[in-house]
Amino acid sequence: MPIRDELPLPYPEVSRREFTRLLSLGAATLALPRGSLEAHFAREAMKLEPPAGAIRLNSNENPLGPSRAAMKAIGELGTDAGRYPFQLEDALGKRIAELEGVPVECIETFQGSSDPLHRAMLAWTSPEKALVYAEPGYEAGWRACKVTGAEVVQVPLLPSLAHDVRAMCATQKPVGIVYICNPNNPTGTTTPRDEILWALANKPAGSILIVDEAYIHFCDEQTVAPLVVDHADLLVLRTFSKLYGMAGLRLGVAIAQPQLLNQLRTFGMLSASAPALLAARASVDDPTLIPERKALTRRAREETFTWLDKHNYAFHPSVSNCFMLDAKRPPADLAKAMADRGVIIGRSWPVWPTYVRISVGTPDEMKAFCRALDTVA
Repeated sequence: MPIRDELPLPYPEVSRREFTRLLSLGAATLALPRGSLEAHFAREAMKLEPPAGAIRLNSNENPLGPSRAAMKAIGELGTDAGRYPFQLEDALGKRIAELEGVPVECIETFQGSSDPLHRAMLAWTSPEKALVYAEPGYEAGWRACKVTGAEVVQVPLLPSLAHDVRAMCATQKPVGIVYICNPNNPTGTTTPRDEILWALANKPAGSILIVDEAYIHFCDEQTVAPLVVDHADLLVLRTFSKLYGMAGLRLGVAIAQPQLLNQLRTFGMLSASAPALLAARASVDDPTLIPERKALTRRAREETFTWLDKHNYAFHPSVSNCFMLDAKRPPADLAKAMADRGVIIGRSWPVWPTYVRISVGTPDEMKAFCRALDTVA
């Protein structure tokens, strides 16, 4: 039984009806202008604990949670939890460096991968240095740019749903960061490695290329992490929140040359927790974890796509643990109807106003998703 199931709900007074009302409001208002009060309220509403027993396909979490080895390592921590985990950070950094084929000086741990992403925006964007990213894409970068005052340049994905790196790199203004999420969130689609290498060689002068590989373990794409050894302008981000099932533990990794990592460190003390570091070490040392979870996600995803095809639902296939489904209606309406049936689905992006992101759960959860969807079509 997951630890979460043993804890009291943080919002025990919220009924399923109230939760679905707030969820519907959240899905509707997330499409409002950036920074609006309504959008802020929507994000707060989305933080409410779903009703007990709900199937949660809304945040790209891994329903399996941390591995058994990770949980065992946490359970054995004992009184060492009262010590600063510097040695644990060093040990994990060395192990990741070995696995990625980079010097240990090119590894730094953070609380999730959004932390170094935010720091990167503070370091390399400004009113004079823009952020270039794909749309629809992960929003954390442009949200951080509201602090730096940087212009945000949105470039639509190609028809293949890969990043249009040629258009991104052709931006006719000073650029601080070119951001590529591969596989992309929310579409779960990939950008060919050759195109990423082209972007690295042809991005605007003086800019940093960030390749966010939060979902890399779900697909067969080759990482670009080893390239940091020869490229001082490349930052690769990883997270243990997705395939490793550690979203609640919060641990991410930045891979870059030391001078880039030092710029990220200037924005505050790093504070990865001992339980997260131990769980991560146990996870990366398990040679079966990635292939087993990758195969399970692929099975659940492909079975769902087969069902959607058979029942004539429009969607964009992916290679990750999420995909975009055409609701053929305001996504908030579908989200409410699905929540009423115990299935919590994701949010929409303004550029695709009828599409909603669906996270991929276990095969059984995805069967329940299909059954619920069939009743609200």
